[in-house]
Amino acid sequence: MSEETFTRLMAELSLNQTELVHKALRNLAKQVLPAYEQDDGPLSDAQQLAIKKQSGLDISEDDLDSPLFK
Repeated sequence: MSEETFTRLMAELSLNQTELVHKALRNLAKQVLPAYEQDDGPLSDAQQLAIKKQSGLDISEDDLDSPLFK
């Protein structure tokens, strides 16, 4: 990035150098870094069965295939 572009951004956003760099790094972090730790993947059949039993809800496989759950 050129110094001219940097100066124009500071003026446009009413930020000083430190604030502009902080804002740019914060935006880059949002784009690049995950917001949460990666999980262990899909639930096992046993885990799904345990959740279904504890929930007390009777949801059929057809209901789970609904666009609402995708």
